[in-house]
Amino acid sequence: MRISLNNNNRKGIALIIAILAIVFVLILSAAFFMTSVSEKRFSDVEKFNMQADFLAESGANHGLTELRERIKQDLYAKVIQISNSAVINAYYVNRDSLGFLRDYAYVQGESQFTVSGGQARLTLSPLSLITNIVGTYGAQIVVTQAQDPANPAPDMYEFYYNYATAGTGAATAISPNITKQITLIGSFSVL
Repeated sequence: MRISLNNNNRKGIALIIAILAIVFVLILSAAFFMTSVSEKRFSDVEKFNMQADFLAESGANHGLTELRERIKQDLYAKVIQISNSAVINAYYVNRDSLGFLRDYAYVQGESQFTVSGGQARLTLSPLSLITNIVGTYGAQIVVTQAQDPANPAPDMYEFYYNYATAGTGAATAISPNITKQITLIGSFSVL
């Protein structure tokens, strides 16, 4: 038995092969497109994760810088003006290191530490950032008394502290927002 294909049958087979080839190319294109979209989303999430980390780090560093300024400049400038050592002695006698910090570590017109539950807290307003990052950060300083104050010499007092500066960063250019937190901890004393 011999099968012969006429011209119409050949055109039909060629059409089927062409349609199958087009479907195959469309499937490959769709898979490539879906992979590209997925990779783009993954890279965007990574970018926004990094931005949230940078913002959180900015907040923690802002808190640390503010704490340093308040101790080295503001507190020092106020304490140096005290002529009666009995004023500081009262903080020493009452073991009120946090009250000493609250009452002297600030510039006139700026917020003071609030003391409650054995902690002195200060929440900072974020600085204006001029960047391409869409997001915000928050900064908070928490100070606790590390040990009782000391009186190493007459009219000399030393107050001991532990601190934590917490920075929270939020990348808001993605939904849902990505939030990160970084905390820097340490200790210091004021003599």
